[in-house]
Amino acid sequence: MAYLLVSCFVIGLVAGFMGGLFGIGGGSIRTPLLILSGVSPLSAFAINLVVIPFSSLVGALTHRVNVDARTGVYVVVGGSLDSFAGALLVGLVPRVVLAFLFLVSSVITVFGMYLYKIAPKIYGKINPTSRSIMFGAFILNLITGMRGGSGGSLSHHF
Repeated sequence: MAYLLVSCFVIGLVAGFMGGLFGIGGGSIRTPLLILSGVSPLSAFAINLVVIPFSSLVGALTHRVNVDARTGVYVVVGGSLDSFAGALLVGLVPRVVLAFLFLVSSVITVFGMYLYKIAPKIYGKINPTSRSIMFGAFILNLITGMRGGSGGSLSHHF
């Protein structure tokens, strides 16, 4: 039991540091590490979902001068219900599908973070509207609610 508590503390430190350093969702790091430490996948997803509001608050306060409140409202509206729906669906979706969603979302995360370098012309043409932001948050949070991550890891640079 003490091993698990120490492991979870260290995982929290590593995920928080990496999330703050790279600006990615700590859940992309936290969830797999929790599973590797022996926590069941569903528990790892649930633990991560509990942590997200607190880590997000710290990040928002730290970067408050860069927060676009109007865009944030659209993301909250588009994503809140789907995070809930995704969390409810996770028990109904086969593990292989969850693993596939995690793989796809991880690839999208890496590609999205470097899109401005990989395809600068495409990146320059991206001009999201209120509707596309809400729709994107809706889809991203449905996926991330099932995989136990945060939408920020997928939408960071989109």
